[in-house]
Amino acid sequence: MTVRTGVLLMSAALGLTACAAGQGTGPDLSEYTGAGMTVQQAQVDLNADGRDEVIVHVTGRDVCGSGGCLTLVFTPAGEGYRQIMRATVSRMPIGVAVTRSNGWSDLVVGIRGGGIGSDRAVMAFDGTAYPSNPTVPPARPATPGMAETIVIAAE
Repeated sequence: MTVRTGVLLMSAALGLTACAAGQGTGPDLSEYTGAGMTVQQAQVDLNADGRDEVIVHVTGRDVCGSGGCLTLVFTPAGEGYRQIMRATVSRMPIGVAVTRSNGWSDLVVGIRGGGIGSDRAVMAFDGTAYPSNPTVPPARPATPGMAETIVIAAE
């Protein structure tokens, strides 16, 4: 993953830790490493517990459709990771908003279609997980100029 200096500076200003891919251990992503699959990931402490969650965006024929591709979020759990989001119609860029829900940072993803009526959607943590579809409620449209840190940039 390429992390731009501006993103790092903004992340530091917002109190986020964005780590380079490959540092430490992460969730098992082996099912997404097949031919034609691309995995991009960012590590960010979404719940301010001092441990990074892992945001993963996967592209490829097997995980993408006309609405978008697959975005996953994993949180540390014991010696491994627990999946707390599987959104199948999301697009890059993927950002972390300055707003929070139930103690977790809101996520902002690109979208196309659905009932949101915007090209960016805010996905709020409900106390257990993030929504699975950013194109319908409870996801909501991102407001223009919303403060966010892009952690996985559009190609």
